[in-house]
Amino acid sequence: FSSRRRHTRSSSDWSSDVCSSDLVRFYAVYKEGGIYMDSDIYLHRRFDEILPEDGFATFNEKDKEEFGLQAAFFMGTAGNAFCQKMFEYYQNRHFKNPDGSFNDTISPYTMSAVAKSFGWQMKDEKQVMPGLTVYPTHFVAPNNHYPVDSETIGVHRVAGSWRKRKLGRFLEIKVKHLWHVVKYALFKK
Repeated sequence: FSSRRRHTRSSSDWSSDVCSSDLVRFYAVYKEGGIYMDSDIYLHRRFDEILPEDGFATFNEKDKEEFGLQAAFFMGTAGNAFCQKMFEYYQNRHFKNPDGSFNDTISPYTMSAVAKSFGWQMKDEKQVMPGLTVYPTHFVAPNNHYPVDSETIGVHRVAGSWRKRKLGRFLEIKVKHLWHVVKYALFKK
């Protein structure tokens, strides 16, 4: 694994740092099994009933017409084939394109490409395939773009802490995040 970590650091741009975190999260769930969740997911209820007994589970991430899979919250059993394929992808990923530009494809789209090999389709509905279960977007609603209902597990605030920002925007995001933390602590909303 450490040789793969050095491979991801071969590029000094921000995308190598992002991809390093992707590599680590998929490797950990592949090797040990468990749950990966970003710190900006606000849970509304327990999710025991969707924990996979075998394989991998995640959520659609539909924003307008774009489709990806939720890289901020997923779970899997040790040795699951989906995380193995994702880990293999990141092991072999090149950060620079032949024209010298950076390959900045984000995880949700990479996950979608891998999921298609399992039979996943771009439909915002529950899909169960051997080794992979994908739940509708509203289960983990991105940034309050979907109404919270009885099936909603949580909201992904999409803080994007990995993005470079100007100081004013950075401070604005921090204040909004603090407001959401306080609001959630007080009102569970």
